[in-house]
Amino acid sequence: MNLDEIPEIESELVEFREIAKAGFVLAVNVRWNGPKLIHSEFPEQWRTTYEESNFFMFDPIYYWTLMETGVTRWSEIKYPNPKIVSNKAAEHGIVFGAIACKTKNGSKSFLSAARPDRELTDAELLRMDELMSKWVTIVEAAESV
Repeated sequence: MNLDEIPEIESELVEFREIAKAGFVLAVNVRWNGPKLIHSEFPEQWRTTYEESNFFMFDPIYYWTLMETGVTRWSEIKYPNPKIVSNKAAEHGIVFGAIACKTKNGSKSFLSAARPDRELTDAELLRMDELMSKWVTIVEAAESV
């Protein structure tokens, strides 16, 4: 399934892009062999740097998705951060952000969003969680058909 197959996705993406002005990534049903669906709107240059440098190995946000569920601002994550990832991300306008993560049937799904200018508000965190839950539910339902 592709993201564009989700009903109402275009209007929801317009809304979510206002929240995630520096980009976002949605990963659905992440297992050992990869996610069922992944969609990233982070800047291409940042995605390339992140992947080629294997930054996931140093990324406290990545560790949080492995160990936790729920919604939180990146600044509230207390896993070790050698500043390698956050310093490089800031060079691409990715300064503030939040993560929403859930587990279902042994797999994780998450939505990580970023802004260059400020922390996400509580209302934005709530909306982020609502959208992620909706999108994940639709993708999961399409898988079972």
